Amino acid sequence: MNKFRSAGIIFIFGLIYFYGVNLKAQSSTTLVVDVNKAVQMALRNNEQILIAANEVDAANARIREAWADAMPKIMFNSLYTRNIKQPVFFFPDPRTGQQRAFRIGSRNAYVFTLTVEQTLYQAGKVAKGIRAAKLFKKFNSEGFRAVKSEVIFSVKKAFYTVLLNQQLLEINRQSLEQQYRHLVNTRKLFQQGQVSELDTLRAWVDYTNLQPQVIRAENNLRISKNELKKLMGLKLHQPIQLQGALDFEPTDGLALEQILNEAMNKRPELKQLEFQASILKENVGITRADLLPKLFFSGTYQNIAQSDRFDFGDQGLQSTISGSVRLEIPIFNGMRTYAKIQQAQIDYQNTLYQIEQFRDNLKIEIDSILSRLKEAEKRVMAQQQAIKQAERALFMAERRYNEGVGTQLELGDAILALNVTKTNYVQAVYDHEIAMAELEKAIGRE
Repeated sequence: MNKFRSAGIIFIFGLIYFYGVNLKAQSSTTLVVDVNKAVQMALRNNEQILIAANEVDAANARIREAWADAMPKIMFNSLYTRNIKQPVFFFPDPRTGQQRAFRIGSRNAYVFTLTVEQTLYQAGKVAKGIRAAKLFKKFNSEGFRAVKSEVIFSVKKAFYTVLLNQQLLEINRQSLEQQYRHLVNTRKLFQQGQVSELDTLRAWVDYTNLQPQVIRAENNLRISKNELKKLMGLKLHQPIQLQGALDFEPTDGLALEQILNEAMNKRPELKQLEFQASILKENVGITRADLLPKLFFSGTYQNIAQSDRFDFGDQGLQSTISGSVRLEIPIFNGMRTYAKIQQAQIDYQNTLYQIEQFRDNLKIEIDSILSRLKEAEKRVMAQQQAIKQAERALFMAERRYNEGVGTQLELGDAILALNVTKTNYVQAVYDHEIAMAELEKAIGRE
């Protein structure tokens, strides 16, 4: 028995170990993503997208709710009454003229009622409510597009930031390696008596001063990767590897007027304001309908039974059918409805002002983005030439130093200049990519 128990324990621990190893292996599998895959993962997993999608579903439910006001309302009620003492009615005695009490009814009373109510006329209030609900769905759909556009931009920006930090780390590592090779070379020259001890110390200081930059670049890369993982809906311990690089592609043919026309037709926030204005316009009509008469129909089918026993009595269920039409004419409510109409009209007018304000701001936003695009392109072109010159300057400084005609300061400045030039180039390409992503978001492209 003990042998079987021991074997079972070993088997259980073996399973735990096996699944633990598998989970660890799965969590350590590196996920390779490009910018498009990162965007798609974010659109599937991002909480903001899921919330916006639920808002669209809620708008569909509101449409069904608005249609319910046009449908008949059917209700069934049942009532059982136990008369501990039957009801009493008083009638005058024809002989004496005095009031006499008479008990009526039975111990048990049953009432079953089926009621139908239908709105016949509400001055167009129901139809306007349905139209407003449909407009609200379009409003939420544009809200979903706005959230989607924001998520796409955030993911692209985070993705490009990781690429930027990767290249900055590589640049700083290259500078550190160059400075280390220079340090080793300076020490050899010092041993040969060709340079002074001061040159060796200066080379060591320059080398150690570059180390914090590498450490900072590594930390920035780790932080930017975590931000990208969060947007993609990944766990922070999930390793990722990015496909792609910050490559410059010139943007030609970006006409301001053409872009503005596209933005006016596609920008989701602007479309939302336009749908909001339409909703508020319908709301003015809905509120004004409260000043007009309303007509309703109501029909009732009822079954009634009474008995001293727990049954429907000798007569069984007795049916009654009735119908009625109710007319409501508002006369005076303290001017409350007129005040509501005025508020609705002001809300509608304010939304029209907001639309014009948004259009003006959109023009400024797009013009600013295009300016930043042109600026980034010029910086990229300038830095491309500057890198070639900085590399040549470093080559000449190293040769002059090795020949004994150059100085340590000259060489250190050349290494630093190449580092700064490469950094400026990568930053310019990054700014260009971010500006393009901002332009797509400003236009309303997905």
